[in-house]
Amino acid sequence: MDRPICTPRSHSGAEHRGLVAWAADISFALDQLAKLDLDKDSAFFGKLDLTHVGALGHSIGGRAVGRACQLDSRIRACVNEDGAPDEGAVLNYPGADPPKQPFLLEEVFVAPPTSKELAHAHESRQHFNQSMAQHDAAVEKQLRHCQDGGYRVTIKAPGINHDSFTDVPLMESAHDPKAEAAALHSLSLTVEVTLAFFDQYLKGEQDSLLNRVHESGSEISLRHYPVGVP
Repeated sequence: MDRPICTPRSHSGAEHRGLVAWAADISFALDQLAKLDLDKDSAFFGKLDLTHVGALGHSIGGRAVGRACQLDSRIRACVNEDGAPDEGAVLNYPGADPPKQPFLLEEVFVAPPTSKELAHAHESRQHFNQSMAQHDAAVEKQLRHCQDGGYRVTIKAPGINHDSFTDVPLMESAHDPKAEAAALHSLSLTVEVTLAFFDQYLKGEQDSLLNRVHESGSEISLRHYPVGVP
């Protein structure tokens, strides 16, 4: 398995505080860009479109993006790449609502654990299935509160794993043409999905992959949760 077997758990206060700091960094960056756009002495004066801003994060960075989208309405579209916490698509903060912006949760496919793997983890099949069902329900509940609903995309390709959203597997396979081709294919799939989401919600392009995912074969599966639709 690409990731250890896990069931829902509470996150530490330190992680919550750390992600608040990361979210503040994202907002700070937007503040500085806004200043540059208004500064007549800046090379960026009048050149930045801050009405079409998207935020993207991978792994724990995806969790930070989720928090930033809860706090900063200047962000118009949000992408969490394989960083879903156990309680849903974003971490639950006291008094915080799910992001109102269009939200995409991208994940890599992880095969269900074998009986041997469950036994090694001291986990029963029943408890594991219940935990996954609870997590799926939490993700769905949060995504239904996002503008236009939310998207959950699962990518399944040979050798794909948590790091496939980065160029790490590509660099590590530089001397193995077969592994390099597989890493490039996985990375290309993640980029294609992410760009399609941003193109749809930041550029208004409706004929995106998100509306044509059935044409992509079995490597990409998509669930869209429209607002108010059970």
